[in-house]
Amino acid sequence: MSQNLLSGEIPSNLGVLHNLKFLVLNSNFLHGPVPPSIINCTSLVNVSLSFNALSGKIPEGFSKLPNLTFLSLASNKMSGEIPNDLFNCSNLSTLSLAENNFSGSIKSGINNLFNLMRLQLNVNAFVGPIPPEIGNLNKLISLSLSENRFSGHIPIELSKLSLLQGLALHDNVLEGTIPDKLSELKQLTELLLHENKLVGQIPDSISTLEMLSYLDLHGN
Repeated sequence: MSQNLLSGEIPSNLGVLHNLKFLVLNSNFLHGPVPPSIINCTSLVNVSLSFNALSGKIPEGFSKLPNLTFLSLASNKMSGEIPNDLFNCSNLSTLSLAENNFSGSIKSGINNLFNLMRLQLNVNAFVGPIPPEIGNLNKLISLSLSENRFSGHIPIELSKLSLLQGLALHDNVLEGTIPDKLSELKQLTELLLHENKLVGQIPDSISTLEMLSYLDLHGN
């Protein structure tokens, strides 16, 4: 039911649909909260609610959805912190919370999302350091943390993401130097570090990234 003109709130009685595998309501005009009863749909594989006007917090209990591989709440008006139990959805391959008003820091429990291939947290109000535990998510292809308020240094642990193709950390308040070990990301095609507070020289080793087609370091 995506890309229609649906409006109103998501019905709370969807929770009785225990065999529901795909809940795809993106690109409509839905508002209000994500109903907590969605957690009762224990067969869910895909939850796509992006491009609506949903508000409120992410409900607790997503860890009760053992088959969930895709969760997108992007481009809504949601807020609050990421609940810790979301990091126990170990089968997630895509987590997209981009373009909302989420805040708080990213907890080390993100380490549990070891099947994650795409992590999109861009355009929110997250703060604090980028957790080095993200470097353990060795299936990541795309990592977008841009346009937040992340601070501190770029974790050297990100260099362990050998499959990573896109790394977007721009428009934060990151400081320090560009880690030389980022040159170990041999599949990288995009490296976006602009509009931070980075200092020092551009590592010579960046020239060994033969797949790199887009490098942006302006505004540091």
